[in-house]
Amino acid sequence: MMGNKLCAPLLSKKPYREDQYPWQHSRDSHLLRLWAEVFRVHGDGDYMRWERVSADVVPINISCIEDRPSTVFQVTAYNKHVEKIFDVKITQPGTIICPATESFVHWRDPVDRCEWGLNFTTPTDAQRFRDCCTVQYFDSTQYGPYKNQHPGQC
Repeated sequence: MMGNKLCAPLLSKKPYREDQYPWQHSRDSHLLRLWAEVFRVHGDGDYMRWERVSADVVPINISCIEDRPSTVFQVTAYNKHVEKIFDVKITQPGTIICPATESFVHWRDPVDRCEWGLNFTTPTDAQRFRDCCTVQYFDSTQYGPYKNQHPGQC
C-alpha cells in the first residue's frame, strides 16, 4: 500500500501570526508528500480536455519556498525514472484551488496560463493538499487577518 508522508503538521483553519506558522520555517523544506495522478488542460475553446501528464500515480511533494510577503508553495512530481514531470508554484493569497470531485482538485497557474489537476488516491489526500496550499495567515503590516478562498469558491 502506498503511504503518505506528512513532513510537518497540517495548517489548521485558524489564522496564524507570522512567527507562529505550524511548519518549520526553513526554505525548501517538504511540508507534505501525497500520491496522485497529474493532469493538464489541453486545447482551447470548445475542445478543452484533461490530458494525463503522469503515466501512473506518482508522489506529489509540496514545499514552502517563500513565506513573506506571500506564501509560495512549490509542487513537484517525478516519474518512476526519476524524471521531473511536474513543477509548479502556488502563491497565496491568489491561487484558487477548486475541488472537481472528492479526490480531484484543479487550479489555474497565472504564470504559465495553464490549468493543472491532481487526482489523489483518497478524498482525504485531496483535502490535505487543499488545506496545505490554501494557507490562512495574519499580515502584521495590515493588522488584520487575510484569508484566501474557501473550499467551494471556484
